[in-house]
Amino acid sequence: CSGRSCYFLCSGRSCYFFCSGRSCCFFCSGRSCYFLCSGRSCYFFCSGRSCYFLCCGRSCYFLRSGRSCYFLCSGRSCYFLCSGRSCYFLCSGRSCYFLCSGRSCYFLCSGRSCCFLCSGRSCYFLCSGRSCYFLCSGGSCCFFCSGRSCYFLCCGRSC
Repeated sequence: CSGRSCYFLCSGRSCYFFCSGRSCCFFCSGRSCYFLCSGRSCYFFCSGRSCYFLCCGRSCYFLRSGRSCYFLCSGRSCYFLCSGRSCYFLCSGRSCYFLCSGRSCYFLCSGRSCCFLCSGRSCYFLCSGRSCYFLCSGGSCCFFCSGRSCYFLCCGRSC
């Protein structure tokens, strides 16, 4: 098909698809397949159990290799990384970040400047938009709010 210049080739168990209207290409060889699109510049690669997706129109990328997967999007600057049981999510459009490693996870959001941190059984919440903070570690939790000046402190069974 040459209207928008697209091509399909198949040889044995290997097949190839090319489309250059918006400049996209798909390749499949054996169990390995590849998709390329450069109209808005997006790319998808898959080889065996490892597949990769890259899109740079708004600059987003997805990479997966084995059990490790990576997603990066910089249109509004958000990032997702997953490797094994550890996953990471970063979004800087309004500047929020989520990090999770093993059983420890972290969430940071600075759009209105709020932060949530959780590590094991210890979790922390910080929000400085109107200046409120929540910290909880084990059986000890603390809450601070300075918008209209309120504070809550609880340590163990004493609060």
